[in-house]
Amino acid sequence: MKRFKVLNNNLSYPLTVNHFEQLTKKGYPYYNHKVKKDKIKHLGICPMCNNPIQIINLYNKNTITKGRQVKTYAKHYSKAVPDLVNYSEINYKNCPLRSSVSFDSRNRHTDKSRSNEIIALMNEYPEIIKYFLQKISGINFSKRKILNILEQFKMEEGYYFNYVTKYNLPYSILYMSDNQKLYGQYIKNDNISLINAIKETSKYFQINDSNQVVSKNNDIFPSIYLYFTNFKSVKNNLPQMTMIIEESLKNTTNEVYRKIISIDIEYFWNTIQKENQT
Repeated sequence: MKRFKVLNNNLSYPLTVNHFEQLTKKGYPYYNHKVKKDKIKHLGICPMCNNPIQIINLYNKNTITKGRQVKTYAKHYSKAVPDLVNYSEINYKNCPLRSSVSFDSRNRHTDKSRSNEIIALMNEYPEIIKYFLQKISGINFSKRKILNILEQFKMEEGYYFNYVTKYNLPYSILYMSDNQKLYGQYIKNDNISLINAIKETSKYFQINDSNQVVSKNNDIFPSIYLYFTNFKSVKNNLPQMTMIIEESLKNTTNEVYRKIISIDIEYFWNTIQKENQT
């Protein structure tokens, strides 16, 4: 884990010596001598599950273990820390920063409060979710397309799946949206790689002056579509999924674009927190 947060602050911060010292003021309960006698532990709060975390190797940057230099990182601390935060086993098991979280199945949970929180986010922040769906994909989906994507998520009852959390929600919505047709949709101006891929790779489609996906030949009827796959955790890195765009005509399929997308599990939630502060 490379992020942390402190009391009375819902934003998360990169785990560096400077950030940790400035935000904790180098004081108790973050510099904590009570949890282990005769030794100070550096403690913080997990930005995702609000459990205590222990900062490992905050200052001893030259520590060598099994021939490798140990970098500064944080790990969950499975005990309550007085004056800091309690420990919740349920929150820990659902934490997206927990290394053993699996994204390779659609196993469901039965936590009603957790699913209600997801539903509430979708109802209260539709514009923020729309912004993230477009930013992640690099496509300015039409209003109808956005509604279709959200409807698929609801029909699948995506808020009950284990890998869907309030932190990765827009990524999960896209992943569960199945196959989305791109004909007539607009590519974002800054998505140069996708614009060039369609121009250079597509057999049947092109980008007009407005960055809209249009047909090269109106006498044939091919299709072009988008889907997300390979939603997974990656050891010592951000989770990721793969975005694929293909086109087809009759029984012939051509891959137009493929991109691995890192899942920033904090940006969305931090945006929600900032919105609540305004």
